[in-house]
Amino acid sequence: MKSVIVVPVDGSEHADSALHTAIQLSKAYDSPELLIVNVQPSLETFHTHLFFDMSELKKIQQEEGQKVIDGYLDTLRESGVPYRTLVDVGQPKERIHDIARAEKAVHIVIGARGLGPVRRPFLGSVSYGVLHHAPCPVTIVH
Repeated sequence: MKSVIVVPVDGSEHADSALHTAIQLSKAYDSPELLIVNVQPSLETFHTHLFFDMSELKKIQQEEGQKVIDGYLDTLRESGVPYRTLVDVGQPKERIHDIARAEKAVHIVIGARGLGPVRRPFLGSVSYGVLHHAPCPVTIVH
């Protein structure tokens, strides 16, 4: 089984830096596969079920997540490292560590802060949550 480095991305400068760091790690350590993940926030509530077609919302979330990932594809192709992509839906810090556990990831490389609505003066809430609950080593990149 090939080892996997999980790289959550959201289009931020910190995520760009995290991807470049993950590429360097992959090349240095016998080319583990990169799993590029974008987690879209869950929109499922009682009210969304009343007013929206949930299958349409899921389609929009997949499209938006794929747009974010598409912004990294040229860099990934040029790097020559093996990679896969995944768009997921849920609470980002929970989904990232769940994905890392399911993939038996050897590492998570994540940006210090993303494009979330609330910015902290230190580590972002997603990177902080991933750091404290991850099943493997985590590198946080500024």
